[in-house]
Amino acid sequence: MLVNFFAKWCAPCVAEMPALEQLHQEYADRVTFIGFSTQESPEDARALIALTKVSYPIARDPDGQLSLAFGAIGMPFTALLRSDGSIAARHTGALTADSLRDMIDKAFF
Repeated sequence: MLVNFFAKWCAPCVAEMPALEQLHQEYADRVTFIGFSTQESPEDARALIALTKVSYPIARDPDGQLSLAFGAIGMPFTALLRSDGSIAARHTGALTADSLRDMIDKAFF
């Protein structure tokens, strides 16, 4: 599973969303993607989803506590989780499609 914490006001978050969507499509049958709108209103989250057209599920982390539990120190923050729930990899900062693909392949395949 891939979890990604983002916010509309975070320019690097917005910039990496096309890469996340691309990899979501590539790994659709092997890796579950979920995004967490962090510390923003539901309206802002919906606006960003409409703008970026991501198709993976989005949930809310309204107070940022979930991102902190994953060890996030900034955004965007991406973590890969093994089937037992342990963290296989984590990254703070925007990812390109190539760097995200490399991260997923090293962690899972």
